[in-house]
Amino acid sequence: MHRTQSVQTRTPSRGMPEKPSPSHRSPLKQRPLRQAGQSGNEKLSEIVLDALGDYFIAAMFSLFALVEWLRVWRKDQFHPWLWSAVAVIAVGVAALRIIARMRVAHQHREGRDGEQLVAERLEELRSAGFQPLHDLIAGDFNIDHVLIGPSGIFAVETKTLGKRGGAEEKAVFDGKEITICGKTLPRNPVAQACANAAWLRDFLRESTGHAFPVTPVVMLPGWYVSAQVPMRDILVLNAHPSGLQSYIVRQPERLPPEDIALVKTHLSMFIRKPWR
Repeated sequence: MHRTQSVQTRTPSRGMPEKPSPSHRSPLKQRPLRQAGQSGNEKLSEIVLDALGDYFIAAMFSLFALVEWLRVWRKDQFHPWLWSAVAVIAVGVAALRIIARMRVAHQHREGRDGEQLVAERLEELRSAGFQPLHDLIAGDFNIDHVLIGPSGIFAVETKTLGKRGGAEEKAVFDGKEITICGKTLPRNPVAQACANAAWLRDFLRESTGHAFPVTPVVMLPGWYVSAQVPMRDILVLNAHPSGLQSYIVRQPERLPPEDIALVKTHLSMFIRKPWR
């Protein structure tokens, strides 16, 4: 006789996912392409988490003070003044820190919206043979957009600047800097765009073995841009479709379709780094 042995199999209950084993690995072999404004969203999430931490500390010390006052109300011999003073200080510090973080969050939110608006404009150029990529992370900085098309390769830096409501507010480009109402913009976006283009140019040379020219672009969505010099080596635009058509789409052809595909492939491979 052969003795049969029953084997019990465990089936997961319906609606309950199985717990991953210690050796669980993601099935994804590469990262997805990044979206416009993704870096801004990541920074906003960090700010919100930091603000929640400040709120928690203030609430904790306030709770300690409340407990001490309850003990006084119950006629226990405790002195709540120390905890009350600490709570007031904690709440004041937390309020100041949260207000400061909210101001920074507003700036990041405005910058994210500007990047997404520029991305929409660049996506509209696909019908003209252009290939946009967004939020390319290059070490400790990012390139907001890279546009690849028949007229060349463009490294786009977006600056979303608030207005005060003046009728004569405009951005003036003198070939090196951008001024608004006579004031030079901090953290010169022209120099930043040029640095991004230089990095992209070097990367493509090392990656593809070809020397592709890269044009730096500064986008100022919503602003009227007055250029005091011809815009050739660097472009300062306001993301309006007419400007994109004039300075990018209608320019002489510099890249054949095979080079456009080559550059996009290498940049996509860089963005889609394998998961570690």
